[in-house]
Amino acid sequence: MPTGSHKKVPGIMARWRIDCRSADLLMSRQKDARLPKTERWALWWHLRFCDSCRAVRRNLEFLSRVIRRLDAPLSPSKND
Repeated sequence: MPTGSHKKVPGIMARWRIDCRSADLLMSRQKDARLPKTERWALWWHLRFCDSCRAVRRNLEFLSRVIRRLDAPLSPSKND
């Protein structure tokens, strides 16, 4: 699991701080269902400061787009 380079988190927001493993789990769960508001906020806050998890998220989004395209029905050929 990535251990991203974290910038300093302001003290008032520290209660929403989650580690990279938790962020990875939340990103995976988010693909299947809407997360509760507190989990969405914690993930959003973590991604603001963690370069590694932002890269993981970009990869997950790319893979989701590829899978959706592979799942889409093929359009009929113009030669048929």
